[in-house]
Amino acid sequence: MADRDSPMRETGASRRSAGADGIWSALDAARVAVAIVDADARIRWTSTAFGTLFAAEVHQLDGRTVDELLPRDAAELVGRALERARRGDTVEPTATVILDSFGSTRHVAWSAARTSAWPGTDPIAVVVDELTTERRLRRAHQRSNLDMVRRATLDPLTGLPNRANLELILASALRRASRDHALLAVLFCDLDGFKAVNDEHGHATGDALLQWVGRRMSHQLRNSDTLARLGGDEFVVVAEDIVDGTAAVHLARRLIAAVDTEAVALGATVRVGMSVGVHLSRGEHSSHDLLAEADRALYQAKRSGKGRAVLADDGGLDGGPTGLP
Repeated sequence: MADRDSPMRETGASRRSAGADGIWSALDAARVAVAIVDADARIRWTSTAFGTLFAAEVHQLDGRTVDELLPRDAAELVGRALERARRGDTVEPTATVILDSFGSTRHVAWSAARTSAWPGTDPIAVVVDELTTERRLRRAHQRSNLDMVRRATLDPLTGLPNRANLELILASALRRASRDHALLAVLFCDLDGFKAVNDEHGHATGDALLQWVGRRMSHQLRNSDTLARLGGDEFVVVAEDIVDGTAAVHLARRLIAAVDTEAVALGATVRVGMSVGVHLSRGEHSSHDLLAEADRALYQAKRSGKGRAVLADDGGLDGGPTGLP
């Protein structure tokens, strides 16, 4: 039996009246095109502006699924966006086209997020913003600018920050460390045996392996840590607010252990190791000097047998092989 106290269970004018209070009535008055959809992507409430976009009265949209209002390719795109929103992600504006009641297409941008301001199971608030020709051109220009920024700051293979971006990130981290009297660790990481993989299996397999290494390393880091790729098989981790050198070495060993396992890259089963040089700072170094010191510690790790983490400290303090406590 339907729960008559829940506007998610009601239909038509009575459902709309029950839902259009508080924040929703304010959004309706502000002519925001917003709808509430349930776990089955069925529309349970819409603002007047939402109906206007579809050239429909709000009661005509009651109980319809979102994909009924969209061309097939747009329906798949918005369906995936709603699924992400249901998992708790906030979906940033996604451009699609819609079909109004006359069969005409209109260009819009969708965004969605779960909402606790509406009863029922997994209610999602969907906001739709119409894109005029001018705004569509502006969005295309913004995407072009965004692509340019991405190319300038991200490594095209792994999607990680590149060397230029790392220097900016590290400079900011050093300023924070100096201001907060906090400890910062830089981990200079280099793969062991990567050249042999390239020589035996080819560069495509090597590239796939580097992508895998980036993912494996990322899983060992905190949200506040930064992983960057310098190029080749060199990676750098910037760990802010690290407790001490022991904690930094433990992090390095976790990274080494994460990489030192078999991987399947383009069908080839391959394995590499990793050596890590660690240097600490409270903001007294330049980013160039800090990277250089971590690189020197990495060189010591390579010379001492590879697969090791070495903490630099006035000439280098051996952090020990990864297998040791």
